[in-house]
Amino acid sequence: MDYQRVSIKGMGCENCEKKIRAAFEALPGVKEVTASHETGVAEVFLEAGVPKGMYEKALSGIEGYEVTGVEE
Repeated sequence: MDYQRVSIKGMGCENCEKKIRAAFEALPGVKEVTASHETGVAEVFLEAGVPKGMYEKALSGIEGYEVTGVEE
């Protein structure tokens, strides 16, 4: 299983965390997501071989959030 740390601008509360988790969990190959508005980071655990760069697309329909970085 792969792990990615996604920095997100715009998370300000627990409701924001829920929106981010739901958007990322809907992506194919994603197994688990945690999100923290305090750190502005989502931790994503996914199957090996899942294409990178899918987070921006997942958030494109949700106003107010921007992916600012992805670390593996």
